[in-house]
Amino acid sequence: SIQNSRFDENHFNSEVKTVMSELNLRRKGESTNPLSFCMPYNHPYTRSIIGTREDLVKASASDLRKFYKENYTPEKTVLIVVGNIDQNELIAQVESTFGAIPAAQKPTKREYCAEAFIQPNEIQKNVTVHTQTEKPSVLLFWTMPGSKNIETNIAANAVSYILQERLLKLKDSYAWVFSYGTWAYRLLDLGVFGIDFSPKTEDFSRMLPSTSCVEAIHTIIQNEIHDITFNGPRPEELENFKVLSKTNFAGSFVSANSVASLLSEYIVNNNEYEAFDRYDFSQKLTTDQVKSFCKKYLKPGLVNQINIVPLQENEKGEWTELQNKIDAYETKLLSGKNRDSKLDEPKLLGKLPEPKVSDFEYEKPDLEATLSNGLKVYIKRKTSCPEVRAGLSFKNYEYLSLYFRQQNLDDVPSYASFMLMEEVEGTAEHPSKFSKKDLIKFFDSLGAEYAGGTITCQPTDLETTARMALHILTHATYPEDALQREINNEIQQIKLSQDNLNYLMSKAFGLHFYKDYPWTKTDEQIIEQLQKETRQDLLDFCKQWVAPQNMFLTIVGNIDPEATLALMEKVLGGWKNDEAKNIEDLKNITINDISNPEPTPISIPHPDEQISLYAGRLSTTLGTNDALALSLVSDYLNRKLFEIREQTGLFYYCCASTEPWSYNIKDYVSIGTRVSPDKLEAAKQEIIAAVNEFAKNGIPQNILDETKKKVKTELAKAFSTPESLFGSYRYLIKNNLSFDHCKNQIEKVNKISLDEVNAVIKKYFDINDWSFIVGGRIK
Repeated sequence: SIQNSRFDENHFNSEVKTVMSELNLRRKGESTNPLSFCMPYNHPYTRSIIGTREDLVKASASDLRKFYKENYTPEKTVLIVVGNIDQNELIAQVESTFGAIPAAQKPTKREYCAEAFIQPNEIQKNVTVHTQTEKPSVLLFWTMPGSKNIETNIAANAVSYILQERLLKLKDSYAWVFSYGTWAYRLLDLGVFGIDFSPKTEDFSRMLPSTSCVEAIHTIIQNEIHDITFNGPRPEELENFKVLSKTNFAGSFVSANSVASLLSEYIVNNNEYEAFDRYDFSQKLTTDQVKSFCKKYLKPGLVNQINIVPLQENEKGEWTELQNKIDAYETKLLSGKNRDSKLDEPKLLGKLPEPKVSDFEYEKPDLEATLSNGLKVYIKRKTSCPEVRAGLSFKNYEYLSLYFRQQNLDDVPSYASFMLMEEVEGTAEHPSKFSKKDLIKFFDSLGAEYAGGTITCQPTDLETTARMALHILTHATYPEDALQREINNEIQQIKLSQDNLNYLMSKAFGLHFYKDYPWTKTDEQIIEQLQKETRQDLLDFCKQWVAPQNMFLTIVGNIDPEATLALMEKVLGGWKNDEAKNIEDLKNITINDISNPEPTPISIPHPDEQISLYAGRLSTTLGTNDALALSLVSDYLNRKLFEIREQTGLFYYCCASTEPWSYNIKDYVSIGTRVSPDKLEAAKQEIIAAVNEFAKNGIPQNILDETKKKVKTELAKAFSTPESLFGSYRYLIKNNLSFDHCKNQIEKVNKISLDEVNAVIKKYFDINDWSFIVGGRIK
């Protein structure tokens, strides 16, 4: 393909329409791109990476062909290979495969001169964008050098980490924001240091820069930056940053993909040791270097601000009219870009070798045991992993979740989990209560992470972190004010989501298909339920269900299994809760069977750049033969939908989802896309035709055979890292599946016949049983 890409004019015509759809999806983001505000007007970074509408329409396939030949040449290519390979064999294979590709006859080298874009004047911008969005947001940003400058990069990362910790009070103590983030975004020539936040305002339809809440947040941010600039980071902040950098760097060598990504940094400065140099610099970073970065790049007079403001109701009509004019203009531009030919079969100069099916044998835990208190423990030693991952989980978690949904306490398990660290009772060594900030500092100081009952730490710190994790689990206080803050946040998010088309579409789909499940609720019912939940509900949850006999512990890492089991008995064996209920009893919960509802067309009027179209029907649960067949047809159906994209250019994406996700709740097969209003009917008819053809003809035998081979290969890759293996243990145990589950699935996949698969396709892809939901600027 490197030598023989054709760039057919007909293919190009349909692709232009597809890219135009992508431009429409990106339009909102491009209007708030910091680079377009802070760079000189003539700098390449100010332009959209996929061009403009006019550029796309004027271009031709011959333009692409010429660009490709000039730039996609061997001397401009870097090949990175990571895996279980023989170096000499690989070099010989690369030479035989790619060595015949001729070098460019006239190599082109574009000289880039950064000095051409220097701005001697310091320009500060404050921009407000009124757009179709569900909630206001603010972006503060400063320009800085790009990736080529290592010192600036590492200092920026340190400041971002420090501010992320210090600004936690905006969300927790003050409750002024829904969310916030600090980041350092770098391209080669330029970087942007940014802080974004979504402020809470009483009037969600309007947020202006002068809003007192935004001004107060801005002041706190500037005060923290001023403190770092003149006083530097606190010693523990800088030390914690170095520890976390070291942990993250070590974690980069766990999988082939992460190592390949690490080595790709070679391209920045043509330095094979680029990633290692950056790590070395992070460990040597000084207080003065951090202060110097802030003084030079984070000056108060250089901060730019972009305010994203939701449209008011009286503005939405005018916005829709303008959007309709844009659609009409784009339709006119694209009127000459039509594909006259059908898709060609792929043409290859030679037959590709059959791919080898990867050998796969699931790595079971090295040790399974039960502690004296009834806690089941599963331990796996992985010497390739520099860290340990340990996690406590509930047995039968899906049944536990269903139980609380039936009790109209849907959110109690999730609140009990993510609010664990809000406030924790003290210990003998630390009598005062632990705040959330205290706990974050504790884990950061060890280069460890703790979230939702899962610890990631160094092997030497396993005992220390495990003791703290148990203390958090058994001594969380769940402060009333923190719970009310979270409940209010969720209620406000639900109200704000009424302006989010994706949310409305997904909600409508769920209400339509799951209306016969007793726990299905409207937004109003969810809000009413949230307002009734109390701190006592969380405390009761812990008392009744958080017990060693109801949970299991999974540990994966470079550890000795027997020694680790002894350590866990020492740390966790004394934990007891004899008052807890038995989670095994929840398996008796009755889940009523539901059937596919009467096919119904549903419309959701909404001002948005594009129309959303969902179609689907109720299917089945995991563990059934139907679910197995549906898992084998997803790739093929998506390939057929991609061919429609290539042929017509109607949409940027069109995705099918066929695989169930739950062992107890039925899922649905569905197809979703986004199109401009004038293409809605055409897209709908193409999807109907595709589903009808799929139901009629099914999947070919050769494609099914390829898919079966792919299942084994994908499983071999899916559990290749300690993290993925850790996740698979938890999944299997929570769902009462054996460690032979993957082996059994492969056997079932190999046995299932073409007739069985195509019978399932006919069962679920009768378009007369499908419901359609359309949302956007519809009449």
